[in-house]
Amino acid sequence: GLGVAALAQFMRAMNRAPRLIPGAIAGMLGQRSDGRLPAGLQGKSHQMYPGTHALASPDKPAVICPGSGETLSYRALDDQSNRLAQLLHARGLRRGDHVALYCDNNAGFFVAVWACMRSGFYLTPINWHLAPAEAAYIVDDCDATALIASAAIPAAAELGALVRDCPNKLAIGGEVPGFTR
Repeated sequence: GLGVAALAQFMRAMNRAPRLIPGAIAGMLGQRSDGRLPAGLQGKSHQMYPGTHALASPDKPAVICPGSGETLSYRALDDQSNRLAQLLHARGLRRGDHVALYCDNNAGFFVAVWACMRSGFYLTPINWHLAPAEAAYIVDDCDATALIASAAIPAAAELGALVRDCPNKLAIGGEVPGFTR
């Protein structure tokens, strides 16, 4: 999986990609109010964790998508990533499992990334410009037990049909045939 700092740097470099608010990266350090870090962050010297900011500045924007104007507050990022992490856990995923992410440039990308980080999952982001067969190869090759796909990508349904060994297919941002929302 990608480190969050490397991921944030990559996302900033992409044209029209969602960006963390300036200064947010440096300030996203700390622990949850109960003093524990999520499973995926335990044992690290420091990590960027939106739960810290959800407690301090819950309504402050964590992500702004310049193309659509979509925003996601720290509270929403923390809550949504927690719900997704719980859903993946309820579907049988455990620390060390693999999740493939087929997502366009939207705030849901960060929700999925933080759900994986807080759960200790390996994350394999897949370029949404790839042909469905190429993307399916990546999903199969990383042994993903969950595929999260954006409904905004027209090829998402075709990708889902090509991937047969991945038991959990989840859609974000709308309905995708063959996926659970």
